[in-house]
Formats: sequence, structure tokens, C-alpha cells
Amino acid sequence: PLAGPIEMASAEDWREAEGSPEGSNPPELEFDDSESSVSSSATSSSPFRTSACGLTGAAAAAAGGCCACSRRRAAAWCGGSCCFLVAVGLAGWFAFVHYLTGLAIKRMLIIEEDTTRRFCRSDLDMSNITRNLWWPGCKFGAADDQCSQPCYSAKLIAEMDAFNKAHPGKLVSYYSRDHEGVENIPLEGWWLPAASEKSGGTPAPRIVVQHGFQGNSNYFRPLLVAYMLRKLGFSVLVNNFRDHGYSDNSSNHIYEWGDAYPYDLLGAWDYARMDPDGALGAELPSSKVGVLGFSKGAFTCVNAFGLEEDLPAAWVDSPPFTPKVVFAHGAVKEMTEMGIAFMSPLLVDPVWDRVESAAAERGVDLNANLPAEVLPRGPDTKRPIYVVGNKGDDTVPIGEMESLLALLAEYPEKYSVSSWVAEGMCLEEDHCVDHLSKFDEYSKKLCEFWKQCFGLSAGSC
Repeated sequence: PLAGPIEMASAEDWREAEGSPEGSNPPELEFDDSESSVSSSATSSSPFRTSACGLTGAAAAAAGGCCACSRRRAAAWCGGSCCFLVAVGLAGWFAFVHYLTGLAIKRMLIIEEDTTRRFCRSDLDMSNITRNLWWPGCKFGAADDQCSQPCYSAKLIAEMDAFNKAHPGKLVSYYSRDHEGVENIPLEGWWLPAASEKSGGTPAPRIVVQHGFQGNSNYFRPLLVAYMLRKLGFSVLVNNFRDHGYSDNSSNHIYEWGDAYPYDLLGAWDYARMDPDGALGAELPSSKVGVLGFSKGAFTCVNAFGLEEDLPAAWVDSPPFTPKVVFAHGAVKEMTEMGIAFMSPLLVDPVWDRVESAAAERGVDLNANLPAEVLPRGPDTKRPIYVVGNKGDDTVPIGEMESLLALLAEYPEKYSVSSWVAEGMCLEEDHCVDHLSKFDEYSKKLCEFWKQCFGLSAGSC
């Protein structure tokens, strides 16, 4: 509303202002309804020119043109509304980023010991652990064909149980490898000698097995592959990362990805080849001790393989190429379930930046020792590496395997690469389960790869 009342100008007002002779009248107004405006023969310089509202004279001048004023108000209202909507949108964006950052930090960094220490009870050893693990389909306890089929047979689990009872193994202790800026931590894992190894005889080649994200040495994945390797004539050390399984806690006490974990694995590898306390039977040359890992454990094997030029060979099952891609894949799935997948391009990067910052505040660089950084530094010795992935893996997408293979292909003088892309799920599981669902095929490939790596005949495979 205007500040005061509007008065229509009289003809006398017009004549006085325009200097028109007495008796003349103001020009007629012609309304153009299609444009919501008014046309007039009055000159534009007249102080009594026709306003867009149809007012003339002093009233129009006083009003400043009520329609022009209305248009300014409309523009101001629209501008204010747009600013309000932008502010609401930004507030919503920041709220989602804050919420998703909390979820991401909890899942990518915060260690929950109910998970990382699971199955590490003092009453469990190789004589009874097989029947007390979580198995796909059968969950906890003894597997039978009603819950295991069509993925695997209960007979396989029974044979593994009998083997472990006959060849029990023991827990051994050692330290992570010393490295500047990385806390040195006491570690503990299972020493599981080959079935063929006899006291005083020639030691069998050794393979350090590394568990995956949120796992430990007592989950079915590392223990099943340890059983496979031992049957094939290899001794196994199943390592636990710091803050996992039987190993000690670190001061940081978060998931460290590429930062400290390669040095945990290399500490286990040092112990397996050097046998400093005589618990393994004898020292072995570096060329007789390899590494194998699943998921994040495979990622760690790749990192360690690039860092340690004396590592002779590596077998990696479903390794992430970077932590961020695994996070982004999981985040998009989470947002899809929430009905906001369309917002993922706006949320993933800022959330991950905050996760990295949260880790950095604890002194952890999640992106330390990534494959793209360390593999190009390897020696020109064509060391063998075997990469396994599953086409339908919905935890570590097959694209991560493809990224690693593409990088390795750039350095044919450094790496001799083999790969296998499997297909199919094991009941409801699609991540790192091919050694269970395709036990015989997986075992044959393990046999051929490792016997060739260690200079043994693969004819028995």
C-alpha cells in the first residue's frame, strides 16, 4: 500500500501543468488489455503522464506509478522467496551431509569390538572352531545340507573340521613392522602348519593370510582358505590387524586402511620368514613366503606388495582399489534405500572429505600407500600376482578389480598378472565366497599358482 490516499487529477490540474488553453481536455486513455497496460497521447515528459495503473497527474507522480511499484514489489517478493528457498535447500544439504557423515564415520572408521573380536573366545581353538563359525545360509553352528545347499555341502565343513582337529596349530605373537609415523603394535595370529610338514624335515613354503574389513582370523573366509592351502602342502599364518582378533589395540583405534595395515601384514610376513623365536620350525628365504588376502585384506596385500620388493607373490580376492570408491558404492546404496539417490552426486564427495578429515585428526591417512602410488615403484622382476573378483559383487564392485588390472598392465616388466572373474552368489552372499561355492575350482587355481611361484611341480594340481 502507498503511504497516503491517491487523488485523481482534475482537468484544471492538467491544463495548468501542461500550459494548455482553457477548455482543452486531457488526452483520452486507451487500455491494452492484452498487455495489462495503458497507452496515451500524453507526452512522456509530462508530470501527469499516464501510469500503468491508469492514474494521471499528481496522483500518478505521487504514487510513482502503482503498477511499476507493484512490479518492483513482485520482483522483491520473488527474489526474497528464491533466497528463502535457496537457504532452505542449503540447510537441507548441510543437514544431509552432517547425517551421512555420522553414518560414514561410524561404518568406515569406528571399530566395534563385538565384530572385530568375534569368535576369539578362549575356549575356541582348531579342535572346535569350525563348528562354531558363521557360515552362509546356516548362520552360526554346524552346517547341514538343508541350510548350505545349493552353494556348498555340509560334507565339506565336516571334512574341514576333521582336518583341523588332526592338525591343530597354535597362536603365535609378533610385532608389526617398524615404520616412521606408524605405531608399533603387538599382533597375534594362527600358525597352521601344512599337513605334510614334519618336525625336523624341510619346511613347507608359507603363506600369510589376511582377513578383510571388520573381520579377524577366526572368520570362515580366512580359515577356509587356510584349510585349502594346508591340504595343498603350504603352511599358513593367519594374521590379525591391530585392533582385531587377538592383536593389541592401537592408540588411534580406528580402521586405518592404507595407513598402518600394510605394516601389520609385513610384520606378519617378517615373522613367517624369519621365525625369530623358533616357533615355526626354521627360517625360510623370502622367496618361499607369499601373501593372500580377502577384500580389505586383499587391498592391504596389494599395498604391501608394492612396498616390499622381496615379497615373491600375492593372491588377492576382491580388493578395493581405493577406500573412497567402496564408501561411495555403499553410500549410494544407502541413499537409494532412503529414497534420495538423486542427491548422491551432491553428497558423496563432501561426506568423504569429512571422513578423511576425521581420520586425519587421529593421525591416520586413509589414502596412504594406495595401489596407484606404490605399485609403480616395484622392481622390474615380473613378480606374479593373481587377482580374483566376482561379476555380481555388490560390496566391492567388479570395476575395482578392473582398475587394478589396468594399473598392473601398465607395468609388464614388473608384474606377471593372472586373473579370474567368477560369477554367481552363495545363497545371499556375493562377496569373497567363491572359494566356498566353487571350492574345487578355486583350490586348483590356488595350487597351480602357488606351486609355480615357489618353483614346485604343479602336476599334482
